[in-house]
This record gives sequence, structure tokens and C-alpha cells, in this order.
Amino acid sequence: VATMSYLPWPRLLLLLTPAVATDVSTGCQNDSAELLQVALPETFPFKEVRSEETRASSDGPLGSFVHFEAEHQNLMKKDVMMTSMSDWYSSRDLARVGKLQNVTISSGTTVQIFSAVPVFGDESYIALLVEQGGDAWRGKPRDWWPDLDAFVMFCAGPDGHRTQVEPRGHSWMCPWPREEWRTKRFHVVLEDKDGKKLGTVVAEHEPELLGQYATMACVRDIFYMPTPRNHVQGGPFSGPFKQWIEWMEWSSMHGLEHFLIYTFEGTDLATKDLMTPYLDAGIASRVHFQFYHRSNLVRFGRLMNDCIYRAKNHAKWLATSVDVDEYMVFPGRVKYFNWDHILKEQGVSEDKVASLELARVRFARARPETYEISSDHRVPSLDERPKQVINVENVYRTSIHWLTCSKNGTDMIHVDSKLAIINHYRIPEQMRTGDYYHFNFQDPYATMKDEGLSKEMPLLETALAKRFNIQTADVKDFLKNLAQRHPPATDIAAAHH
Repeated sequence: VATMSYLPWPRLLLLLTPAVATDVSTGCQNDSAELLQVALPETFPFKEVRSEETRASSDGPLGSFVHFEAEHQNLMKKDVMMTSMSDWYSSRDLARVGKLQNVTISSGTTVQIFSAVPVFGDESYIALLVEQGGDAWRGKPRDWWPDLDAFVMFCAGPDGHRTQVEPRGHSWMCPWPREEWRTKRFHVVLEDKDGKKLGTVVAEHEPELLGQYATMACVRDIFYMPTPRNHVQGGPFSGPFKQWIEWMEWSSMHGLEHFLIYTFEGTDLATKDLMTPYLDAGIASRVHFQFYHRSNLVRFGRLMNDCIYRAKNHAKWLATSVDVDEYMVFPGRVKYFNWDHILKEQGVSEDKVASLELARVRFARARPETYEISSDHRVPSLDERPKQVINVENVYRTSIHWLTCSKNGTDMIHVDSKLAIINHYRIPEQMRTGDYYHFNFQDPYATMKDEGLSKEMPLLETALAKRFNIQTADVKDFLKNLAQRHPPATDIAAAHH
């Protein structure tokens, strides 16, 4: 656990993402089973976060939807100059993250900066997200953190200010002038103690694009993994396009206020037609990485921790790693996404909370021609690996299933599954995708009858029709068409980008 140190002036933070070991100086734990872990700073909201009662409606102007089957080829002809996702610009783009920047911190030790995020509030800084050698995701022990803490580095801006970088929980923090908060693009020069230039990074943000939200979610890139071991994406059932819009629409329908959606250089161009209605409605914003890692888990770790800093000063609670096959459900007396009520029910003070652990229960996958939430059978027991909803102000770094570093005196709080739980729609680990198909979509492990969310299918159908400007009667065909479409496999996308 890292101790906070509130300086009276702004600062810039460089985040580091190793894979294993324990930081002796801060006590931040790092799970070897997890992949990419990034340290997180504290912030301050410019405005009060809206309460449940003052939450604005998510309705808004809808973008036109180009039907995939009939118009996809015409769309590509119209966008003939668009060859990758880097060619697409939306009105809700928060930042475009450039290429990796290497920085040598000691003899034989080089780190890669994969993102830079400006954060302005009680403390103002630019967070630089870092991993060692590009392979921190492999889960191997790393001995470079002591070098990191001992390394003396300075950061400088074009106006001549120069300040020393301070390590914090596998992180570097460099003060940055608060009065520059309206600047959209920052050039940060890194220097050693002798003034030798180590590298330059660029940090972008749109300072007035985001509002204030009680709950936001990070939404990972749309990808396809056709290997049998990847049960979420592979196989003959619903493809990732269909999963994505069903989850987005259902979550928005229940009051999740804002989504930070992510694309990469290798993301399929067709995804922009699914994302545009949510961007145009103002309920989503986009961050684009101009490079692509072969591992979807590395990409997930990078965007997840980038997302945390984008949410600083804008969100109170953030679902960092909830996937599009995972539906956050509130089965009891707590209103959807009212985390404050959950804390009250469990008698926990908010200032002691780093994150809320939501248990997951696996539901059988539905047939591809219907909704994911139509599944009405689940396994009897809960998954031991939870997903996190973090208290943004109190967290330094997180991983996919576990919080890894937070403010001193805060902890992970397990949420009573009677108050909130995640319905996880995926095939069992014990079965290959082909097995599931030949079993006629019957899951022998999902033996417990549970209507789950199946009663909400008509509401979801109506919401999708409105969002994509189609007739309600046409939604099923629309979804069936999407279920049959897949982006290029992630290894092919990586080879091309």
C-alpha cells in the first residue's frame, strides 16, 4: 500500500507496469497470475459527482447506422482513403496514443512508455504508463523496480520548467503546471541528472469533453481469437460485434453513465459503425492506440490502466475490466450502479474503499440467433476470480482480477452477491468450442435453472431499435447478421500492424 503525499503544486506521474514481485517501499502487491499492472495517482473533481437522483438521461442524438450486410461494401467505397482505424476521427476522441517510447533507466534496463495521460486536479501531472521490454505480460519476475526507484530523472516542458521525477509505487511522478490544463497536447522531455535527453513523449486529452459521472466503464477493443482455448471469442456462436452492442446497450439502459471505448491500429474498421451511435449520443468517448500488440491481454492491460487516468476528476467509480460477456446485475434492493448504497448496506466507509469485488456466476452461452441474456441456466457455484469496480480517487494500479496498489488505509471490499453480482455468459473451460456446437448449445455444467436477465429481452430489443434507427421487428435479423461476422483474428491483425 502506497502512502499518499499531497504536494501543494502540480506534478506529472509516470506509471510502471511490471508483472511480478513486491514493492518493499510501498507494499503494493503484484499478482503473478495477472498480466499488466499500472500504478495510479490520486485526483480531485472539478465539479461534484452527480448523485443517482440528478443523473442525466443517456438519450441523445443517434448516429446513422449503415447496415452491415447491405451497405458494408458501399461504406468501404465511400471511405476509400480509410485504411486503418488511425484514419478515423470522431467528435468524441479523447486522445490518440502514439508509438512506444523506449527509455533506458540503467545499464541493461530499458522501459517502454506505452501511453501518456494528462491529469489536472488537486495534484496535476501527466501519467506515463510504462512496462519493461514490452513483455511484462509474460508474468516473469522482474528485478528492475529498485533501479527504477533509484534512478534520478527530470522532466521538462517547452516553457522551460524542469522538475525531478518522484517514484511512487513503481511509478514516476513529475509536477506539471496546473494553469496548462486547457492545453490539449503536451510534449514532455525526459532527461537524466546531467541534462542528457532520454526521450520525448506526447500526452493528449480533451480537457472539456468529459463531464462528471457517478460510474464509468472501460470498454476493451473488439477482437477475435479463433483458437479453441479462447472460449469467449471463438466458436460458431455470437461474434464479438453482437456481444459488444448488446452489452453496451443493456448497460446504458440500466444507468451506466459513460463508456471509455478503446480502439487500436489493428481494430477492424467495421467497428466504427457500431461505435458511432454511442459516440454521437455523448454516452461514450474514444481513445485510440496507434499500435497493436498480438496479445489481447497486453492490450487489455494497457487500455485498462490508461482508462483509470482518463477517468480521474471525472468519475467516482470505474468498472475497469468488466468484459462484454459480463453483465453487472443488482438483484436486491439496491438500484443499479448505486455503489454508495452498497457501502451503506455493508457498513463500510467510502474513504476506506479502494475497490469493490464483484463475484461472477457463469451462465450457459445462448444460441447465436438470440440475445446473450436469453440464457436461463447457470452453474451452481460462483467463480473465485472477481472483477473490480474501483474507487477512482483511492487507486494507484489495478490488474484484470485483482487490485494491486492503492492509497494507504484502503482495501478491496467484497460485495455481497445478494446486492450485486456479475452474470458471465461464456462456455465452460472444460469444453472446446466445437464440443459446445456439437452438443447443440447445451451446457452440461450449467445445471441450475435461473431466468437471470431473460425477461429483459423486449426492453433490450426496443433500445437497440432506437439506437440504430431500425424497426423493432428487424432487430433480430440485425443481430443474427452481426453474430455471423468476425473481425480478423488478432494474430493476423498484429501481423498487419
